Amino acid sequence: MSNSAIPLDEQAVEIMMERILARWLADPKRLSDIRESIFMAQLAQHGGSFDWLKDEPDIYSDNDIEESL
Repeated sequence: MSNSAIPLDEQAVEIMMERILARWLADPKRLSDIRESIFMAQLAQHGGSFDWLKDEPDIYSDNDIEESL
């Protein structure tokens, strides 16, 4: 098997992704999960529980990222 990349038609990929997303979002349970996740993210962002982190030093940088095998 060759490792060469398969050329992709950008329009075909866009159509395929739109169809996948439409099918995924058509599931009411997933939509409910998305709404709940957004609510929880907004609560965390605006609730103040993590405000103390703005005063904490950044102890990690992009240089600390290691690729997993």
